[in-house]
Amino acid sequence: MTRRRAIVAASAMTLAVTAFGGTAATAQSYPEKPVTMVMPFSAGGTADTTGRVIAEGMSRALGQQFVVENRPGATGNISYTSVVNAPADGYEVLIGYSATTACSHALMSNLQWEIEDLKPLGMFSASPMLLAVHPSVPAESLSEFIEYARANPGKINYGSPGIGSLVHIMMESFKLKAGVDMFHIPYKGTGALMPDALSGVIQVAMSGPAAIVPNHESGKLRALAVTGTERYAPTPDIPTMAEEGVEGLDTESWYGLFVRSDTPQEIVDTLAAGLKTATEDPQVLERAETAGVPIRYLTPAEMGERVQKEVADCRETIEKAGITAQ
Repeated sequence: MTRRRAIVAASAMTLAVTAFGGTAATAQSYPEKPVTMVMPFSAGGTADTTGRVIAEGMSRALGQQFVVENRPGATGNISYTSVVNAPADGYEVLIGYSATTACSHALMSNLQWEIEDLKPLGMFSASPMLLAVHPSVPAESLSEFIEYARANPGKINYGSPGIGSLVHIMMESFKLKAGVDMFHIPYKGTGALMPDALSGVIQVAMSGPAAIVPNHESGKLRALAVTGTERYAPTPDIPTMAEEGVEGLDTESWYGLFVRSDTPQEIVDTLAAGLKTATEDPQVLERAETAGVPIRYLTPAEMGERVQKEVADCRETIEKAGITAQ
């Protein structure tokens, strides 16, 4: 080896060792500066409130500021793309949402991120969806409604917050599993849909507890069933879909944290531990209850399994129902 080549080789080795040592040191001392939690939706909504509640808990758990930054657009996919393209150093954490995470690739082409680009840190919030009908619909239970719908194919409508929304996909899945034919009326958000659901323009609605439960209790709507694997604790009288004979419709509206899949494992472990601690924080639980945010935790492994199952379920429903993004 020539003297010049020896010097070059030694320099390269020194750089490699320095880089490796720097990465290890950085991972061990993480987080050394504020962490950005990227929110796919605009400020002020339920998603934003949910993210800010957990960010406060993460700040206390890890002794560093976790700051929510709203990056809405393209049904949330702008945020996913920005996190995937950020450095894999744990300083940009994605607040992932169920429908965007599980259904985007089945609905849209040319997205600039893949599910394999993300590593789950865990789930921190989940709530079931409730299927409800206007009181004018002659059904006191889900089984009665299914019987009524089968006797009136194509004559019953349901509303959703928009084409490709979680509600749209879940209602199409319900149609397939229950063997009923209803026609879809898309709206621009739940806020636009609910007045028509309460007036009877929309016969069937599906939404989260905040929109359905108060109207069920006041008699303005009749909730027939909840998604998920168990009954919703505040309304124990409402059965699950499975109890009423509709198997497999257990998808919920959830939020979880993700980082780039090539983020150093030490940083992943630190963030995952911080998330678990945050979901057990008494201040988080108190504020979440006041805000109507349901805190529920899943480990990174459990979150990963859930995502894979929902990706497959979502793709199957979208293909069978012929749903296309508009």
